[in-house]
Parts: sequence; C-alpha cells; structure tokens
Amino acid sequence: MLKKTVTYEDFDGNKRTEDHYFHLNRVEMTEMAIALPDEVNNIVGTDPENIDEKKAASRLLATLGSKGILDFVKDLVRKSYGVKSGDGKRFSKKPEHFEEFSETLAYEALMDDLMYDQEKAAEFINAVISASAKKI
Repeated sequence: MLKKTVTYEDFDGNKRTEDHYFHLNRVEMTEMAIALPDEVNNIVGTDPENIDEKKAASRLLATLGSKGILDFVKDLVRKSYGVKSGDGKRFSKKPEHFEEFSETLAYEALMDDLMYDQEKAAEFINAVISASAKKI
C-alpha cells in the first residue's frame, strides 16, 4: 500500500495537506497488466526490484505516447485509490470513494504531479506496483 501525502489549496483558498492511499491487489494488477500491449510488459519486466525507472518511463512514453501514458496513469489512480479502515483490516475501493476524491483539488494536485513530472509518475507507478508485487 502506498500512502501519498498531497498538499493543495482548496476551493476556499485554504492550504491543506492530506494522506491518500493506493493499493492494487494481485487480481487487479494482473488485469491491468493483461490489458497493456505486450511490448509494454516487455519494457517494464516482471521484477519490480530491478526496474530502471527512468529508462522504463521513457520507453513507455515512446511506446504508449502521451495519451496512452495519461490514460494508464488515470486508470492506475482510479483502480488503486481507496480508504483504509481505522483498524487496518480493510481497504475499501467503493466507486463513491474515488468519485469523491476526484472532485477535490487534492486529486488535481496529484494528477498535476503525475502528468507533468516524469520522475514523480515513475515513482508513483513503481510504488503502487512494487507494494502489490511483494505479495505475489
């Protein structure tokens, strides 16, 4: 599970800092991998410990193109976003949780980071996938 701290300015101009959580279970990660073109899976590889993030990110961009990367990142955020229970036993991904998050400026700030900073995007993608892959 990835805990991402997001700082943003809300609609009333107040500076806010919030923690948001992202996790893919093995089934979700497998579904996302199967949906990707084979050449993408070949670029990334199967061992998250040995991924050259910068090289993989630039090769992914060349393979998927800007729109493909944006679609992939948006899909990853949507599928991995959830709310952790107070006792740490559950991670709820009800559609309304993501819908509420996507209506905030925290979502916009996160997506700005992921869309316009290749290193932050690579770190986010690797962190979500690595955390999930450790369970495999």
